[in-house]
Amino acid sequence: MKENFQKNLGYYIDFWKNCLDFSGKIDRHTFWMTVLMCYIFNAIVFAVLDAIGITILGSIFTAACVLPEVSMGVRRLRDIGKAWPWIFLWFIPVIGWIWCVVLFCRKSA
Repeated sequence: MKENFQKNLGYYIDFWKNCLDFSGKIDRHTFWMTVLMCYIFNAIVFAVLDAIGITILGSIFTAACVLPEVSMGVRRLRDIGKAWPWIFLWFIPVIGWIWCVVLFCRKSA
């Protein structure tokens, strides 16, 4: 259990190390584990800051995660053989989100 947590935490640390890296590729497992860790840390940050009464910092933290998530999405798209402009599907409510999740779940090309 401890090894799994450390491995998953490593994905999150790599997420921030490569936050502005739009080159290269990212495999499906790494992508989804990073997304999971991002949501877990976001929930923790929001819960702690909400308990303290400083919700604006939670919003700032979430906004800070947007660019690294986009760069990770671009690398994941590159891994499945799609060009980076496919990331703009994410800005189409519901249908674009569903389509992006389908793309991100595909096997590497």
